[in-house]
Amino acid sequence: MPAASGSSATPNAAIHVVLWDYTKKQGITIDRLKKPKSNISEGEEEEDYGAL
Repeated sequence: MPAASGSSATPNAAIHVVLWDYTKKQGITIDRLKKPKSNISEGEEEEDYGAL
């Protein structure tokens, strides 16, 4: 059984990049598929855990 991950953002981003790359290489257009972010953490806010 695979280890549990705290976030699925990284696997989702990887799938998004693969889909984007495939559609561009094949000349396919998917209307709702947007160009992936160049930086995986782009647009995410850093969590503030405060003083521990």
